[in-house]
Amino acid sequence: MFDMKIKMRMSKTTHESVSRGEDIRKDEHGRVFLRYVYVQTNAPHGTPPTDVSQHSGAAELVFDPKADELGCLSGRYWTNRNYAKGMNTAGDIKLIRIKRNEYKFPSPENTTTSR
Repeated sequence: MFDMKIKMRMSKTTHESVSRGEDIRKDEHGRVFLRYVYVQTNAPHGTPPTDVSQHSGAAELVFDPKADELGCLSGRYWTNRNYAKGMNTAGDIKLIRIKRNEYKFPSPENTTTSR
């Protein structure tokens, strides 16, 4: 058994997404799927009046090891963002892996996780 958490900060934004549940499985054709549910919190100063300060979402991504030398995940996502106004968001997403030596990972003492 292992524990996994997905934490993402998008470039050019102050929003942060943290996963609340994750699942990795192979289907009957051998494709590897990553499915997760997340909560995104927007920075107070970065949330326009037409948006919400926090929303939940989910994604179902398939891993393609042949996409490039490191592989990529791609699939669909959907959210409950502004659902009360009928303005939910959904779309396609593609995540490309970054080589470890090209990204400065936060040190463990500067990282907090909750489960």
